Amino acid sequence: MRKLRFLIMLLACLTFAACSDDDEPENKITAENVVPGTYTGYTKVDCAYFQDDYADNQTLKIEAAANNTFNVSYTSENYGEYSVTGVTAVKSGDKFILSGEGVTKMGMNGNIKEYPCTFTGEVDTDKAAPQFKFTMPSVMGGLTVLFKTGTMPEE
Repeated sequence: MRKLRFLIMLLACLTFAACSDDDEPENKITAENVVPGTYTGYTKVDCAYFQDDYADNQTLKIEAAANNTFNVSYTSENYGEYSVTGVTAVKSGDKFILSGEGVTKMGMNGNIKEYPCTFTGEVDTDKAAPQFKFTMPSVMGGLTVLFKTGTMPEE
């Protein structure tokens, strides 16, 4: 009888020990596993002098950096080279909101200058419709470059 009770107690202990109260999902959604990537799409550029200048077949790259931050790079044939380091990502609902400050190198006829820019963006957790925006207040009366994935709208 003692052996039976001992076996029942041992079985009960093993059953409770095998159960876990860890309800964390195995594939936790973090900025580090959602945000980085190479994004392809199109851009829409606006400034004080013109609106709706579109460019197709564009590529923007986001890489993971130190301390849960990201580095963003984008090169436009017409509007320069963009580099933003230390971009932060904050989860809001089913997307990550990105923000940071960096520089844009642009110019004409070999006269390249560096301008400050701000970067904002949104990446939904399934990457269905990410979009990014660079803003340069000191260029052409305020230049904005909106980058969207997908196909460029027909003009």
